[in-house]
Parts: sequence; C-alpha cells; structure tokens
Amino acid sequence: MKKLLIALVLLISVQLVAQPPRSPQGRPQGQPQGSTQLKEITDAVSALDKAKKDAENASKATNPTTWIKLSSAYTNLYEAPIKTLWVGVSRVESRILLAGQRVIRNEEQTIQGEQMSLDVYPDKILYYDADGKLVAWKITSDQIPQNALTGALNAINKAIEVDAKNQKTKDITAQLDKIKTLYTNNGLSAHRQGDFVDASRSFEEAYGVSTHKAVNAQDTVLAYYAGLTAHFSDDTDRAIKFLTIAIDNEYYEDGDTYSHLSEAYKAKSDVAKVKEVLNAGFQKYPNNQSILISLINAYLESNDDPEKILELVRPAQKNDPRNPSLYYAEGELWKNLGNIAEALRCYEKSIEIDPNYAYSYYAAGSLYYEQALDIQKKATDEADDAKYEILIKEMEASLESALSPLEKGFEISNDPELKLILSDYLKNIYFRFREKSPEYTAAYEKYNQYYLDNTGK
Repeated sequence: MKKLLIALVLLISVQLVAQPPRSPQGRPQGQPQGSTQLKEITDAVSALDKAKKDAENASKATNPTTWIKLSSAYTNLYEAPIKTLWVGVSRVESRILLAGQRVIRNEEQTIQGEQMSLDVYPDKILYYDADGKLVAWKITSDQIPQNALTGALNAINKAIEVDAKNQKTKDITAQLDKIKTLYTNNGLSAHRQGDFVDASRSFEEAYGVSTHKAVNAQDTVLAYYAGLTAHFSDDTDRAIKFLTIAIDNEYYEDGDTYSHLSEAYKAKSDVAKVKEVLNAGFQKYPNNQSILISLINAYLESNDDPEKILELVRPAQKNDPRNPSLYYAEGELWKNLGNIAEALRCYEKSIEIDPNYAYSYYAAGSLYYEQALDIQKKATDEADDAKYEILIKEMEASLESALSPLEKGFEISNDPELKLILSDYLKNIYFRFREKSPEYTAAYEKYNQYYLDNTGK
C-alpha cells in the first residue's frame, strides 16, 4: 500500500505543485544566476518581523491588507529554502539554482525500498530518486518556525475578521489556496521520506483549509490521504475518521477506500465494522478483488455461516474466472469446514489457472502435512500394533504427498517469508525420510541449511 500511495500522490502533485515558468536555459524566469537561499531566509525573516510590527500597530491592525501581508510573510519564510526548486528538477539544475550554498555532505539512503541520494545543506535536506530527480525535502533551518503555516492561517483568519466589506476576498482566497498547497506539498514530501505521521498531519491541515468557510471547496482527496497515511503510521482512530469522510463524500478509489477502512477497523478488532464496511464496498464494487478477499477472510476468521461466503465467491469467480486467489479462498473455506477433498480441488484449480501462484502450492502441501500430524496423533493413541503400523504408513504417505507441492512452492515463490515457512515444512519431512536414500539426505541438508541461513538458528 505504501508504494501505491506514491503512484497516487504523483497524480495530484502535478496539479498542486506548480512548476515555475522556465527560460530556454532551464532556469526559472526572473531567478538570477548565483542567488542564494540563505539570503532569502534572512530577507524573509526581516519581512516577517516588519509584518508583525505592522499587525501590532492599532491603526494598521484594522486594515485586512496588514493581515494578508503578515500571512504572506509567514508563507514566504516557510518556503524560502526551496523557493526556486520544484518536484522533478534534476540534481544538477538544483545545484546551479542554489549556487553559493554549501552542501555539507552527501548521503545514500534506502527509504521504503527506494534508493535515494541526499544533499544536506545548512538549512535543508534534498532527496533525489535513482534518476537524479528531486522528490522530497526537509527544512532544517532554525530560523523558520515550525508553526509558520499555523501563523499564516491565523493571520488570514484575522484578515477575514476585519474585512467587514469583503473587499479583499480574492486576495484572502488566494492566500488560503497557497497555504493549502504548502501543507499538501509537505505531506507529499514527508511521505516520500517515510514519515507517515508528518504526512498525515500535513494532509489533515490541507484538508482543513479546503473546508475553510472562505474557500468552501472540500478536497476529499486530501481527507483520503490523511486517512491512508494515518493507517500507515498505525494511527487507527484518525485513519477511520478521515477514510470515513472520504467515503461519506463518495471518494472511493475504485473501492480501495473501503479496503483501507476495513483494515483500520480490523486493527481495532472490530469484526462487525469490518464486515459492515466490506459489505458496503462489495455492493458498490463487486469486482474489486481486494474487497472480496478481505470479506471472505473476515467471514472465515469469525467462523461465520459458510453459505454466506459461497454467495460472495461464486459470482466473483464467474466475473473473474482467471483469478487464482478466488479458488484459493474457496479452498481455505472448505479446509476450515473439514472437507479436504474439496479444498484440494480448489487449490488445484487455482494452480491450473496460474501455475506460479505459490500460495496454493503451500496450501495443498501444508494440508497434507497437517493431515499427517492428525494421523500421527491417532497412531500415538493406538494400542493395537497392527493398526499402529497401518496408521504410520498412512502418515508417511501423507507426508510424501506434501513434498511435491511444497517443493514447487519453494521453487517459484518470491516471498522470503513464504519460502522460509516452506523450508521449515520441507526440512521436517526430509528429516524423517533422510535415511531412505542419499537424495533424501541431500534434500534435508538443503532445506535445513536454507532455514538456518535465514533465521540464524
């Protein structure tokens, strides 16, 4: 999901992160070569101090323009370190635009699985992706107050208060839009850095500005991102709050909003709400497999009436007959009901659809393995030697049956966690049969070594 958000936010960043007009040389028009952002911070601090003094002047405080200027002074200071930069600018161009500023050091970091290069300046850190494009930043200057945007918003509210004749409505609205954009950009940047707490709070603030009475243009996309990043940061209550706002305002993301909201309720162990949300999502998006699989799992985990689940699975299989996970899910249902034959049939159907669907190989192999454990338990309790021997042979036959699907799953799986589980099953089975042949001994050593190498045990 974290990667999904990256793709999604890029869609709105094009709209919200305005790129300055550029000269043929690639430099924003009006930006002199060699200017420094450090001077811009100093100038912005001076401008803010002057604007504060004007706001403290009783005669000027009744003029809405005074407060609009104070709000602008806050936002100008807030964006001063990165004012000449934009998302997507190259590292080379950035250094040209920031000529005169010293890079303290360079770093390489892996963030959310993505390799990034960092340029650390005295007042900021710039993050570049593998293509050398600017994707995020962090302001570190102690000259810029953390509550600068709050100050900007408070000032613009004061402007509204004293603008009794509504003469400055256009300027006020434009400044609110700027504050919203800065909050949004900060949310996007924080997300790329993996700071979901800051990202969620920034999206929340941006959403709040969109609902401001002077704007009255609720941006439900921002509520969705506030909720999604809250979910990523395990802030469950806020995730529920903002994802619910998104759904109430018909922002569904093709049904994914319902899936994310159900996950948040699942984190609170609220099974009833999980089912309620997923059922509502399924009614609107019956072809959304994420909703369907989550709904099936919710019914399975709560041991609900299996007929209810089959009523969901059958139409879904008809609508998407090439989806192996639907037959895997049905197999899990039959397995939980104790119908081994039907479970195996479904797993085999899933593999028939997609021979590389490793989870069905795992499911079939683990089913045989668990069946062998049940037989072993019966054998342990069996007093009759002849019957005991029969049970042992049945157990070993079941273990032998588990080998093929487990080994195939191990061979094709790209999931390290699943491969580790499969190796554990395989080493246990081959340990029992290790004296049957050199091949069995070699197989035991192979899977046992893999397990040791990946667990340190």
